[in-house]
Amino acid sequence: MLLAGQSRGGFLAMHYAGLKPEEVMGVVNFSGGWYPYGPVTTPYYANAGRGAGDKVKQLWLYADNDRLYKEELIREYHHAFAAAGGSARFELLHGVPGDGHLLRLYPERWRAIADEYLSSLDR
Repeated sequence: MLLAGQSRGGFLAMHYAGLKPEEVMGVVNFSGGWYPYGPVTTPYYANAGRGAGDKVKQLWLYADNDRLYKEELIREYHHAFAAAGGSARFELLHGVPGDGHLLRLYPERWRAIADEYLSSLDR
């Protein structure tokens, strides 16, 4: 199964893959997060990374103008996930109109990256 989600949905897709890696072939995480405060949420990213390991390749798409998740926090999340063994391609996109948290509404910004990622998955 391929999981994709935006905001909390992206976080939950990433988290589910950590809990049930044998059921998931990949994750596309659009601006994923639960709560924009690192000390509370960063451990969840580490746990998901530990669970998913290198079994579930993930694509994390964020924008540099996300009103909820600032670049420093997003990088902290990705670092915790990867340091625990998770495999995620992290892309910080620039030039997303308005609020970058709504990145998924602008497929012209991420389609090529997603196509490349999807073609890399084992089917």
